[in-house]
Amino acid sequence: MNGKLLGVDYGDVRTGLAVSDPSGLIATGIGTIRPGGMRHTAVAVAEAARERACAGIVIGLPKNMDGSEGFRAETVRAFVALLGEETDLPLTLFDERLSTVEAHRMMDLTGTHGKKRRDTVDTLSAQIILQDYLDKAPDKAPCRLSQNRLSQKGDTVPMRMFSPALLWLAATAQATRADRDLTIMIWVIALLSVAALGVAAFFFIRTYRLKKAAPPTPETPPEYDIETLREYYDLTPREGEVLSCMLADDDDMTIAGKLGITLTTVQGHIRHIYEKTD
Repeated sequence: MNGKLLGVDYGDVRTGLAVSDPSGLIATGIGTIRPGGMRHTAVAVAEAARERACAGIVIGLPKNMDGSEGFRAETVRAFVALLGEETDLPLTLFDERLSTVEAHRMMDLTGTHGKKRRDTVDTLSAQIILQDYLDKAPDKAPCRLSQNRLSQKGDTVPMRMFSPALLWLAATAQATRADRDLTIMIWVIALLSVAALGVAAFFFIRTYRLKKAAPPTPETPPEYDIETLREYYDLTPREGEVLSCMLADDDDMTIAGKLGITLTTVQGHIRHIYEKTD
């Protein structure tokens, strides 16, 4: 077949798609579809082929290692029958017995695991199926619907020496696309963090400038005579006398005796002194 080809790795849950260049040399994964149900998948695949102006569709046929066909192969053949009702393009079944193993090996090489692997392995499998088909095309197409069987012929591989490198790059690209949403989320978090830091810096600078512009708080003189302390703290003359006795470590009774005042009056002066000097 001349022109672009669509490669399909059919699955009950996910179906991987790949497309070739017009010259039929290189296959590229284009994504995974999850329409749900065999009929809906057939419609989606036919639509993808029409959108990309493909000349034909290559579908992977999961055969057993001994070449026999099991339940999965029967399922794929049922899917292809439905696909034939949705498109007039030539449909080709291609032996894919090792494509999934190869896809997982490529995922291992690129360090793709977990959800990212599940999201990309079907696309990569479709790319491997189509690339293997292209490597054996055009006169070595292995399985036509009209034949309803595999017909193995001679094997020439015009792109075989380049396939491992191409598939490794493809696996990396698929993993990169799977990281796109995560990358966007990281950028959003980073921008919000920068904005938060900017707001915090603004309030810090504002507070610093306000403190710098405020008049300095006067400090208590470390050592002054009683008259200076009395004027500094705005004490009455009697409070100044009481303070002088307090600095001499006199107790309340001694102060009352020295100044000739009652104990209650001394305690009242002491309370006022603490209030003014606090």
